Amino acid sequence: MQDIEDLENSPDDNPARENLEDLRNATPGLREAKQTAADVIPPLLLAEGKDRYFVAQGEEYVAYENYHAAKDMIRTAQEGLDEFNEDKDALEEEYNNAVYEKSRANNAQEYDHASEILLEVEGRYNTLMEKGRTSKETVEGLT
Repeated sequence: MQDIEDLENSPDDNPARENLEDLRNATPGLREAKQTAADVIPPLLLAEGKDRYFVAQGEEYVAYENYHAAKDMIRTAQEGLDEFNEDKDALEEEYNNAVYEKSRANNAQEYDHASEILLEVEGRYNTLMEKGRTSKETVEGLT
């Protein structure tokens, strides 16, 4: 490859000299293109940064809402578990009394009446046990 000085001093009909002139003429346009690109990039980077910030804010909001929803679910489940613990003993005693009354029935009418009471108590007992199981699972799952 020839030196630039040699090209500048070469005859006008030298193709390499013509190429050098073309390159020199293109240099300002390239500098302008470079500056234009440099001017465009910072706003694009800023816009991308703002987009990422917006996404991060959305994720933070969702996490915040999920945290409070889980906190409310734990509180509700804990209240249900506390209610279960309070009512369980009394309901078990009521169930045992209903079984006892059914076993002591002397005639069909007393037996039918005791059976109805026992079914009603069993229904409440099963409902309470299900509520206790669900509350316990919820509390354990969220803590």
